[in-house]
Amino acid sequence: MITYSGLIFFSGTTGQLIDVPARDYSIVASIDEGFISLHEGKYAGPVARWIYILFGLMGASMVASGSILWVTKRKPKQLKKPNGPDFGYRLVDQLNIGTIVGLPIAIAMYFWANRLLPVDFVAREQWEIHVMFISWAILLVYPAFRPAGRAWFEQLYLAAVVFSFIPVLNWLTTDKHLGVTLPIGDWNFAGFDLTMLVIGAGFSFTAYKVKQRQQSTVKVAKKRAPSKARVLAQRKEVI
Repeated sequence: MITYSGLIFFSGTTGQLIDVPARDYSIVASIDEGFISLHEGKYAGPVARWIYILFGLMGASMVASGSILWVTKRKPKQLKKPNGPDFGYRLVDQLNIGTIVGLPIAIAMYFWANRLLPVDFVAREQWEIHVMFISWAILLVYPAFRPAGRAWFEQLYLAAVVFSFIPVLNWLTTDKHLGVTLPIGDWNFAGFDLTMLVIGAGFSFTAYKVKQRQQSTVKVAKKRAPSKARVLAQRKEVI
């Protein structure tokens, strides 16, 4: 089987390089390729690309933390309202969970689909993308039916599971798993699996810390709030 990536011809069965066709760029195409190269770090080596990733994560964390702080700042006032939090507050809280945790899970499901869909499946490439967006849609809606505190923990735990299991899927469905790639030093494949394990461990640790904090908050509420007021405080913790 021969496939064309836009830059090179290679054998899909052996990975052997067949041809690198010359490309005559127009001025517009050169500018476009230049911006894409800068955005994706095509010109850079492994170290510079990892720096790209770290800086990208730092930028994403600024957006995520800002959204969480917006909810946290308004939470005490919203919980005092007789009819409960406003719709807008609950919507932002729900979207925070579905985006900050749900989107990474959806990306992991893209890799699951890549490993589990049959190779001869019609429109396989399109369905890999469909699986990702269907998963994200479900995870955006899911927090609307769960208390916010529980939804955070449950989706963080799910993220830990789906990312950590990707190397296992590689082992079950391909001959490029860690048992093969690590001994021969094939870091293109081994690095991917190891990165998935690190991400899974990160989500697992975060889920543990969130659960620990929730339990600590409930204990404090039990000590401070008597009888009926105590029940109300516990309910507020999971809103």
